[in-house]
Amino acid sequence: MRIVLDTNVLVSGIFWGGAPLTILDHWASGGLDIVITSPILDEYVRVINELGGKNPSLAARWVDLLTTYPVIIKNRVSISLSRDPDDNKFLECAVYANVDCIVSGDWDLLALKHIHTIPILKPSAFISRFFRSS
Repeated sequence: MRIVLDTNVLVSGIFWGGAPLTILDHWASGGLDIVITSPILDEYVRVINELGGKNPSLAARWVDLLTTYPVIIKNRVSISLSRDPDDNKFLECAVYANVDCIVSGDWDLLALKHIHTIPILKPSAFISRFFRSS
């Protein structure tokens, strides 16, 4: 399974746990692939470093993981559907890579409900839908 993970879900999993951490655990165990583009990776790294000020070793470990293990694609699609133009990069990545789902906690993305046939789900809804036995 291939997903696009919004930055807020990623950092929630890293620093606070809960359903976002469950998703990261599935990724770490090979249960899914996180698909990103260079602009998404840049945002991940920037936000992790900003929030990781009190725990720089944790931030550095995640930056290392995220520059090594996700599926990084070169986007060739332009989409302008989100109320927040900065969120369009997640939509573009999802469409170009034809992923199974976008997982987000961002209301601007969640309001869309889907892009083409790709659902946009909150972390808990994603887990319920795709990992029922978890």
